[in-house]
Amino acid sequence: MKTAFAALLAMMVGAGHADAQVQSTATADQAVTQKVSKALVQAGIDPRTTSVKVVTTADHTIYLSGLISSAQTVKMAESAARKAAPSYRVINNIRSSFFADPNHVVGDKIK
Repeated sequence: MKTAFAALLAMMVGAGHADAQVQSTATADQAVTQKVSKALVQAGIDPRTTSVKVVTTADHTIYLSGLISSAQTVKMAESAARKAAPSYRVINNIRSSFFADPNHVVGDKIK
């Protein structure tokens, strides 16, 4: 009974946070990460020169994260990822609010 409870607790804790955005080492998942990265480049969002990150996990989920200058570009990134890997779930954590909020910028300085 204690072993079953411990195993259940470990699954709940592990599934919720620790493995949430760990790049899968499976060849297919790494290929999907590369395919999505290429699709983002074609859409004008280059993960090599922006803060955008692409992580594909073992549970067939693609996580997008980082900052982009506009909300429209955030949507475009998600669309490109979905088209590049239609059988994968896409979680778009890319944000644009910092750049979209004019209160962050005064003249040419960031507050």
